[in-house]
Amino acid sequence: MLSKKMVAVCDILGFKEINYLYSPDKVYQQYNKYIEEPINLCFQEKAGVKTTSQLIKGGTSHLGIAWFSDTILLYTKEDTKDALYELITKVTWLVFLTTLENKMPLRVGVSYGDVYFNEADGIYIGVPLIEAYEIQSWQNWIGGVILPSAIKRICESDLIEINFYIESYKIPIKQEKQELFKRTYNDYLYKPWAINWTRGKHDYNTWKNRYDEATKNIKDESILEKWQNSHKYHNLICEQCRAEIRKQKI
Repeated sequence: MLSKKMVAVCDILGFKEINYLYSPDKVYQQYNKYIEEPINLCFQEKAGVKTTSQLIKGGTSHLGIAWFSDTILLYTKEDTKDALYELITKVTWLVFLTTLENKMPLRVGVSYGDVYFNEADGIYIGVPLIEAYEIQSWQNWIGGVILPSAIKRICESDLIEINFYIESYKIPIKQEKQELFKRTYNDYLYKPWAINWTRGKHDYNTWKNRYDEATKNIKDESILEKWQNSHKYHNLICEQCRAEIRKQKI
């Protein structure tokens, strides 16, 4: 049915390569370990569910979920403050978990507006989906962006507490998309903001070890650049690691 929703399109980085390396059943095992388990962990606290399929069928969560190969869709079931808050916080937590604790990090785009969803038949239509998908693919890092339509809705809802999970930051955009990004979003009253996944509990050594492990054998410069941009973001933004980062610079 036609409704207003906030949507988060999450792309699993490296998923295509894994499909070429392993059989479909092995790919599913990797997906279950590195993606479905973090999703379940994210929703268990509030929704009281133990599997992603239970989350889809219902529960107390304000969110719905669907996935298509290497893309995960999270969306608000209703256009309420509680639903908006849950989507932003759960996406933030999910990006943190997949970035620091496993081998399938995510790149996310969040948008808001009119959509037509028929969950029973697997039909998902609307400009917010296109916007969210495009912006996640334009980003040149591991992380996420909240688009002006979603920022505007958050501001209208007076969700001041969401400021804890978002950050004003110059989003690293792929070179071939930089001019398009500027033309598309330069005139908006509300600018795109970054998801502050650094809020997840960790210390500097945990992050540094994760970064070193992820980048030590990378031969593809484009993948290395994504990790480098995420490393820069973390070191500039993360309040938990700030003191240790200062020590490293001395």
